[in-house]
Amino acid sequence: MNHSLDATVQQDLEDFLIYIQSRSFSTHTKDAYIRDVKGLLEYVGRSADQIKKVDIMRYQKIVRDRGAGDRSINRMLSAVRCFYNALIEFERVEVNPTLTIKKAKVEKNVVPVYLNEEELASFHESISGRHKLRDLTMCLLMGYAGLRVFEIHSLNVEHFVDGSEPYLQFMGKGRKWRTVPLHADIASIIRRYAAERLTVKDEADSTALFVSQKGHRISRRTIQSVVERTVKQVKGKRPELKHKKISSHKLRHTFATSHFRRGTDLRTLQALLGHSDISTTQVYTHVENKQLVEAQARISPNIPRLD
Repeated sequence: MNHSLDATVQQDLEDFLIYIQSRSFSTHTKDAYIRDVKGLLEYVGRSADQIKKVDIMRYQKIVRDRGAGDRSINRMLSAVRCFYNALIEFERVEVNPTLTIKKAKVEKNVVPVYLNEEELASFHESISGRHKLRDLTMCLLMGYAGLRVFEIHSLNVEHFVDGSEPYLQFMGKGRKWRTVPLHADIASIIRRYAAERLTVKDEADSTALFVSQKGHRISRRTIQSVVERTVKQVKGKRPELKHKKISSHKLRHTFATSHFRRGTDLRTLQALLGHSDISTTQVYTHVENKQLVEAQARISPNIPRLD
């Protein structure tokens, strides 16, 4: 079931936009919330005051059947809950039907999916096409600097600070500024890409580092598509990766895992990843049993002689 938005439903959505723009949400969160709420309204096809708890739960099932995980389901619920809080404040509705819907239980300390060094190299080598240099630069920043998709999308030319110790400085998740030092080889690729960067046609996007073929700031969906296309290519070359779920976010996992395996302490890794809570970073301490075996092998127990 999919409906176009009638005038009343469109008004609900516009009121919600006014509400979240007055809050300190990041642009990424605002966009996600609008997208989630619009998806629900299009599915149900009724104004907010006519939507019941069961409608929301049915939509949750639809989203889950499409492949969404627990975190995405919970974000969608948070978006709809915020939507109803807005309409209650505007006196458009009296009841928030989400209040008794429980969030999905997200499993903690799940071992993250990542690529080893050789697999990551194969991934980058598989990038091809008309915009190879741009796409390679974006993927290198995910795999070797740990940037999220929306951070790649939001990067401006001035966020790349060149010099003897080049780095990126940009606003990440939670509207917090983050500084990520860059390996000299990565910085070199960025310089080369910046010199060949496409002309920006829209004045509003004039500072965008990554530009689409139409001359606009590159969209998050295009970034994800670049990764998806490359994943198909690398899996064709490496059948052993066939069942490994590789995505743009898994490149970030790869970055974090690589650091942890090389001995980077959790506080430093937390800063590099831009995590507000170190418990989010601690998932990388559960990477593989090999590290536990190696740690135990360094112990030299003094066992008393047994008669």
